[in-house]
Amino acid sequence: MTASPTMLSALADGVLTLTLNRPEKLNSFNEEMHLALRDGIQRAHDDSAVRAVLLTGAGRGFCAGQDLGDRDPRKGGPAPDLGKTLDTFYNPTLRLIRGLAGLVMVLLALLPFSRTLYTQLAMPLVSQLPTGQSMIATNPAGAVPALVDGDFVLLQNAAIMGYIADRFPQAGLGGDGSPRQRAEATRWLAFVNSDVHPAFSPLFAPGKFIADESQYDAIRAAAHKRLRSLFETADRQLADKPWLAGFRSFADPYFYITLRWAAGTKVDLSGLDNLAAYKARMDADAGVQAALKAEGLA
Repeated sequence: MTASPTMLSALADGVLTLTLNRPEKLNSFNEEMHLALRDGIQRAHDDSAVRAVLLTGAGRGFCAGQDLGDRDPRKGGPAPDLGKTLDTFYNPTLRLIRGLAGLVMVLLALLPFSRTLYTQLAMPLVSQLPTGQSMIATNPAGAVPALVDGDFVLLQNAAIMGYIADRFPQAGLGGDGSPRQRAEATRWLAFVNSDVHPAFSPLFAPGKFIADESQYDAIRAAAHKRLRSLFETADRQLADKPWLAGFRSFADPYFYITLRWAAGTKVDLSGLDNLAAYKARMDADAGVQAALKAEGLA
């Protein structure tokens, strides 16, 4: 494994701690850190003494994402290809993480109390894990999200959204309680979950669809066209409504995230004025701002 100052690594009591170490840049990823993290996850695969991986960050923030200074078009040269960045750096590491069968993977945003959280929550889990047992115990698919509410574990976006709406009916996320409003909210949740969200996959990971890299641009072009059509559908729906279902529902925060993806992947949303007004409403919402800030996205 290649040593790098951008990634600190320590193994103790079966726990491999990987610390993102660019605190002056809020631990944002440059190419060196990408490769160092990949080396660290590979160590977890190769070293039988590793039973859990703790991924954390030095300084006051866990990780601010990609260091866009590495992709600044003002530096000259060709325009940065963010799709290539995903294919070259992010996706190989994610595949390694998803392949950590038999290991616990714990990611902690480095809040002042994160070490206490780890000691109280993660360590007991690690200590109870029999050697070789898959802790993709929470989600065998190795994917997010997974909601844990006491002893109840729930997978899949749509199911989680419905559960949250039912657990907190006062929020009105499923409508006014009538079958019609619940169905309308669920209809638009299904639109986001089954149509819009999967349509981004070829942009994030074209290699999942075809091995021939020379075809990646064609796959991405088809995905952009498909997404444009889906967002046009949403724009028409919003012509006389402030929210997708006509009232604010559990479909809206999910859809809002896909609009942020659209901006990052350069999906053409030009001329979709209803969609732009909708995003502006979400951007201005205090709850949305609080969530983005908590995730280091605002």
